[in-house]
Amino acid sequence: MKKFLPLFLPLLVILPAYISCGSGDDPASPDDPRSFTISYGYLFLNKDKSFDLSVKDYPAGATLEWTSSNESIVSVKDGKVTAHKKEGEALVSVTVKGSSLYNAQCIVRVVPEDWLTIGCGAIHMVDVEGGTFMMGEDKRQRENPDPQMQANIVHEVTLSSYRMSDSEITLGLWESVMNPDTPKNAFIGENAYYPVTNKTYKEITAFINQLNVLTGRNFRLPTEAQWEYAARGGNATNDYLYSGSDLLFQVGVYYDNADLTDFYRINLLYPNELGIYDLSGGVNELCSDYYGEYPSVSVTDPIGPKEGTSRVVRGGSYISSAEECTVFHRTYMPEDQGAQTLGFRLVE
Repeated sequence: MKKFLPLFLPLLVILPAYISCGSGDDPASPDDPRSFTISYGYLFLNKDKSFDLSVKDYPAGATLEWTSSNESIVSVKDGKVTAHKKEGEALVSVTVKGSSLYNAQCIVRVVPEDWLTIGCGAIHMVDVEGGTFMMGEDKRQRENPDPQMQANIVHEVTLSSYRMSDSEITLGLWESVMNPDTPKNAFIGENAYYPVTNKTYKEITAFINQLNVLTGRNFRLPTEAQWEYAARGGNATNDYLYSGSDLLFQVGVYYDNADLTDFYRINLLYPNELGIYDLSGGVNELCSDYYGEYPSVSVTDPIGPKEGTSRVVRGGSYISSAEECTVFHRTYMPEDQGAQTLGFRLVE
């Protein structure tokens, strides 16, 4: 797939990185530079926090030398990386003293204190002030409303305040939570910014449960009403057709512009009124509700039907039409299935 840099890339730039592991198919020994590895290839750290990186399979008795490309962002001593008050990225390198063969690198990104960081993943939660809105498809918003998608019953919904992640959950965070003992040296560069996909509802639930155990918090999938309210911009809404704009190419990666972007990466374009990214396009997002007909009366903090076999999916993806990326379009996914175009985000 062709990829060109769009004019509206965000400020975040991922530094190139590599881990020298040699080449060839023959097995590497501990004295072979191909087996020299670092525990993380990408790492999120909050300001003023530290993290111990480890290295394995280097020559016995060798001395390791650690350096940082930007000491004002992070410093490193004997593998202990310390983040300072300046946000940004620095490249931490480790080499065997006197040898050019043994080297490994880790990109460290320093983020604000209110971000949740776990290894090569992070979550930034955005406040969504509660309110009342009209949920469902407004037939004035398009010429040919599709009654088959069961989104044409406009009804009043009142929601309590909540918080939502400003991006979809990434592969880096998933691996850091679900496989904490596995080295993350493969998760270098932009892998930390790709959404995790192709997970079933059960697998996602297991991830959320484990994340809550690790953090002591109460993360969960958004209800469909919470998702749509946030996509519309909450109390700051400008009544856009897509989340953040009436021009989908500004806020979402979909079928017509996927060839022009690094279509799989999160936070690539502009956020919506609340500062939340990718609610239109990118990858579809799973909600907690069972899929079914909307109520025809006003409701408060709805959670959807009591039973069913499929969960609501919202937002559209990089293979979707513009119509499928509107703030009101809805579809579904059976609980026991996932898809390469299906991800999720969290609320609390």
